[in-house]
Amino acid sequence: MQKLQQQHVESDESEKEEEVPKSKPKSKANTVNEDKRKRGEASAVQKVLELKRKKEEEERKKEAQERQKEEQEKAKKKAEAEREKLEMKKKKDEEKRRKEEEAKQKREEEKRKQADEERERLEREEQERIEEQKEKEKEKMEKEKEKEKTENKMEIEKVQKAATSQVFGSDDEEEEFPPPRRGKSGISAFDSDEESADKKVNEKITPEKKKKKKEKKKKRKKKEANGLEASDDEFIEEDDKNDEDYIEEDQPKKRKVIRSSSIESRKRRRNGNVQTTTNETIEEAMEDIRATVLKIPKLATWAADNNRGHNDIIKKVSSYLNQIGEHINKKTDTNDTNSADMWNWTAKTCGFKRGGIAIQDLYMQLCDEQEM
Repeated sequence: MQKLQQQHVESDESEKEEEVPKSKPKSKANTVNEDKRKRGEASAVQKVLELKRKKEEEERKKEAQERQKEEQEKAKKKAEAEREKLEMKKKKDEEKRRKEEEAKQKREEEKRKQADEERERLEREEQERIEEQKEKEKEKMEKEKEKEKTENKMEIEKVQKAATSQVFGSDDEEEEFPPPRRGKSGISAFDSDEESADKKVNEKITPEKKKKKKEKKKKRKKKEANGLEASDDEFIEEDDKNDEDYIEEDQPKKRKVIRSSSIESRKRRRNGNVQTTTNETIEEAMEDIRATVLKIPKLATWAADNNRGHNDIIKKVSSYLNQIGEHINKKTDTNDTNSADMWNWTAKTCGFKRGGIAIQDLYMQLCDEQEM
């Protein structure tokens, strides 16, 4: 633009210089007009230049704004790319961490599973070993019992045979055992243990002992005839054991199962600690009270689940025991309405140490029996 303006100015000046020689001498008025014209032209040129300058400045401003805008766009795009890059990296790191954590958990789970399997295997082997040991011990005990039973049976048969020969033998002449059989090697068929057993039998059964026993039997019969009771049961049992035909057979005794409550009730009846009633009622009362005892753990669970305390359990136990008391009243026809006496009788009948026991004390004692 500046070059164009300079060229324009130079062309105007050259035109003026060319025109100067051709012009004629001017008058004063013409000179004034010429000056005005020149000033007007210079002013017009100045305005044109000013407009051009403003236009150039506006164009420069626009270009600067556009460059700034482009730079901002570039910076924004760059920041966006950086953010996306960071997001991708973050996602990759999280994925990598998640996979490592899953692999770690899987390894731990596998180790835990192997440890459980190993423990189960060891427990199973230990249980099998214990079962095998028990089986061996059982077989050993059965063999020992069978051996002992066989030996006892042989000993009993031998003693029976010896006793029979002694009891039913001749009074005039004493029968002796036949001499032991000897084989080709000259060894006796009986061993030393059997010979010692024969000697014991011969020593045990003698005419003096027979005579003493007959006298004791006569005395006992005389006492019974006079209405006197035998003062010592063990005395009679000892006599029976010394009898010549008393033989302790090796029969397995049948185990009689007796409830502890029944044993205790019999002891208390012998000591006179309970009122007179039927055995059936006492047994029923004891079974009922034991059934109540067995309900206490369930009541404790019920109390824990329903936010209840001991007092609520005591009320439940009290209602159960009241039902038992009514049942006993009906059975014994006592029609006893005194609760203290009823508790006294029930407590004593059912094996509790204290008489006249209160409901709470009875409940606590039931708990103690159940080790609650």
